[in-house]
Amino acid sequence: MEFMFNIYQTWMDTRLTYESNDPNDIVEISSRHWNKVWQPDLYPDNDISSYSHHVSNVNKLLWVLPNGNMTLGLRWTTQLSCQLITVQFPAGRSICRMKFRTFSYRKEVLRLLWMKKDAIHFPSASLGNHMKLVKYKVKSCGNDRVSLVRTSCAELVLRIKTDYSSSLLRLYLPSVFVVIMAWLSFWLRRDQVAARTSLTTLCVVSMITEKMGVSFLMPEAVGVMAVEIWMFVCLTFVCGALCEFIWVHTLTELERKSKVNGSKRASSVTSADIPGAVQKKTSLTDGSAIRKKWTRLAYCGIFLKSGQLDTCARILYAISFVSFQIVYWTYFLLVD
Repeated sequence: MEFMFNIYQTWMDTRLTYESNDPNDIVEISSRHWNKVWQPDLYPDNDISSYSHHVSNVNKLLWVLPNGNMTLGLRWTTQLSCQLITVQFPAGRSICRMKFRTFSYRKEVLRLLWMKKDAIHFPSASLGNHMKLVKYKVKSCGNDRVSLVRTSCAELVLRIKTDYSSSLLRLYLPSVFVVIMAWLSFWLRRDQVAARTSLTTLCVVSMITEKMGVSFLMPEAVGVMAVEIWMFVCLTFVCGALCEFIWVHTLTELERKSKVNGSKRASSVTSADIPGAVQKKTSLTDGSAIRKKWTRLAYCGIFLKSGQLDTCARILYAISFVSFQIVYWTYFLLVD
C-alpha cells in the first residue's frame, strides 16, 4: 500500500540561537545552506520503496527559532507491505506498520519521540472513498535491532478498513449478470438445442475467464477468501445450467424413442386380424409404460417428465441463487 505524507521533525540546536524581540520569529534557511546545518538521518525502515518529492523544487523546509529550535519538513511517498486480513477480500481490514529509524546515530545519542498532542493528522479524503481509517497508534519500536548500531525507532500503526463499494462494478455485478444469463437459458424450449448449448457454454467460458482475471488480483493467503467462495459458487451455477440441459435433452430423446417404439409395436399388433389381438396390445402398452417409468427413475431420481424437470430446475435455480446472495452478504458484511 502506498502512502504520501508530510513529515516534520523538530530538535534543539543551541549553536544556532540568535537574539530576537519576537520569540516566535522564524528564520527560513535557504536551500544553499541546507548542507551546512546538522539534520537527523531519518528513513522509513520497513518500506518497499520510498522517494522524496521534487516538484517543482525539492519539497523541503528548514526553519530555526531564536532559542535554537529547528524544524525540518519533508514530503515523502513510501510503499509499505501491509498485513491484509484476507477473509473478507476484496474488502476487509489491513494493518500497516510504518517505522522511522535513524541510520548512523546510537540510541543514546539521538532518540526519536512522537509529539504528545496531534502527532498524526489525516486529511478528510486522504484514504479515498472506499477506505476508512479505523484506528491508529504511535509508539516506539522497542529493542529490535536491525544493524550493528542500536538506533532509536518510532512506529506508526494504521488499521484501515476497505468496503465492497469499489468491487461491486468490476467484480460482483459482472458475475451476477453471467449467472442470470445462464438462468435465462431455462426459458428456451427443449428442442432449441443450439441456442441453449451456445448460451450456457458462453456463460461457463465467461465465468472461467472472470475467475482467472480475479485470481491475479488476489493476494497470497493461507485461508479461504470471500471472493473465492463467490467465484466458485457462481461457476457452479452456470455449470449446473449446462449439465441440467444435457440431462433434460437426454430424457427428451429417451421419451421420444420410447413413444415411437411403443406406437410402432401397438400398430403392428392391432393390424393383425387374429384372435387375442386386443390382449397383446394391452400387454405391450403396459410394458412400454413400465419401461418409461423405470427410465425416469434411473435418470431423474423422481417421476418427472423432461418438461416438468426443466420447470422445476428453473425455479430451484433462482431460489438457490437468491438464498446464496442473502447468506453471503449477511455473513461477510457482519463478520468482523
